[in-house]
Amino acid sequence: MVAGWTTANANLYRAGLATQGVFPSISRARATLIVGVIVVVVACFPFVYRNYAPLVTWAGLLLAPVGGIVWAEHKLLPRFGLTEYWARFKGVTNTPAIVAWAVAFGLGIVLNLTQIISPYFAFVPAWIVAALLYVALAKQAGAGEDYTEEKRDHELFLERAQDFKRKQAESLPGHVKDTTPISRALRVVWMLALAVILVYALIVFFDSPDIYTYLTQRNTFYTIAITGTIVYFVCAYWELQRGKAVSKRAHEKAQAEADAGSSGDDGEKETVGTRA
Repeated sequence: MVAGWTTANANLYRAGLATQGVFPSISRARATLIVGVIVVVVACFPFVYRNYAPLVTWAGLLLAPVGGIVWAEHKLLPRFGLTEYWARFKGVTNTPAIVAWAVAFGLGIVLNLTQIISPYFAFVPAWIVAALLYVALAKQAGAGEDYTEEKRDHELFLERAQDFKRKQAESLPGHVKDTTPISRALRVVWMLALAVILVYALIVFFDSPDIYTYLTQRNTFYTIAITGTIVYFVCAYWELQRGKAVSKRAHEKAQAEADAGSSGDDGEKETVGTRA
């Protein structure tokens, strides 16, 4: 349960970002919450958890063509003398991408239903067909036209964006490491908790000469594992919050010093101007 929880955190965060990309008016936190609630409700139905492998297979058939199209857009189009982002430059809907996805998904459905190949590998031909078909259709739709001016504007936009990010990063202070005694002690405790779980798991695995010893040590391991997990989460989260507080104070102090230095420079300039 704990392993699934920690893995699901990253998946949920990624799903929230994707949802926000589709609906930019929704905040990231709200999009993540909506996706999380939907997933939890859907997962409660027996049809879902009893048919997990088929659902993952169909999800792969849905998403694999998208990956092939994206790869073709950035890797194959330039190799064939075509232009990336041509649909945006031309101001049209990327119909070739939609058609390529639909055809590849249809192929995946046929392969899955006819069992010509294993359903778990049907996404491979779907991916290949989507990539190749997208290149052919994009060329017919206008990817080979001249977009010199649009490409120049796009590159200029990327340069401005990178320059903005660089200046933003330079204006922020670097990471401040929390070296307070309490945080160090918390770090040692959660590391020891994980180490104890690992060591006793190895003991159960390598030092169980008979079934009785194995069952006894396994039950003990369950107790150690749940206790160590709780200790780990509490101490690690506590240390994380303390580290955030230390960084926040350091950033506030640096900002205050920068503001004070700026005010001093302005006052000195005013004094020099008055004397002049």
